[in-house]
Amino acid sequence: MKGIFIPADSLGSVKVVDYSEPLYMSLAEAVGGFFEIVNIKSNVVKKPRMIINDCGAINGMQFNFCASMLYG
Repeated sequence: MKGIFIPADSLGSVKVVDYSEPLYMSLAEAVGGFFEIVNIKSNVVKKPRMIINDCGAINGMQFNFCASMLYG
C-alpha cells in the first residue's frame, strides 16, 4: 500500500512511502505504536484515510500540525 508520510517535525519532508506486508506491522512502525484509521474530508480524493498514532498525545509525542490541518 502506498501512502503519504507527513512528519511531525518541520525539518522532515513529506514523502510517498510504500508500506509492506504485513500491513499492520509496517503502519505501527511508521506511527510509532498503536494506530487508528480515521476518515478525512476531501473534495479531491474519494474516501481518503489517515493513519494516526492512537496514543500519541498520551505518550507525549510531538503534535503534527500539518496532519491535523488535513484532518480538519
